[in-house]
Amino acid sequence: MKHYSRLTFAILIELGLSALLLSGSAWAAETSSKTTSSNASSPDASAMDGGTLIVTAQQQTLQAPRVSTITADEIKKHPPARDVSEIIRTMPGLT
Repeated sequence: MKHYSRLTFAILIELGLSALLLSGSAWAAETSSKTTSSNASSPDASAMDGGTLIVTAQQQTLQAPRVSTITADEIKKHPPARDVSEIIRTMPGLT
């Protein structure tokens, strides 16, 4: 019987510590939300509430998408081509 009572006691301690940690994180989240709301009522933030905020960003294109079309005339220009890969290799800009 003593073995079960020690196990029960250990489980109760672990549950208590877990509850303490969870309540601490909830308290921290509540404190940060109060800080955010008090900062929003500061004079600088209230001036921004009525104004317009414009944000611009530019995205750099690393490779421009491109499509090449092989027409029947281009195929006729290269008659010894045995397959499509040979025709594609002759296209300008492709290696």
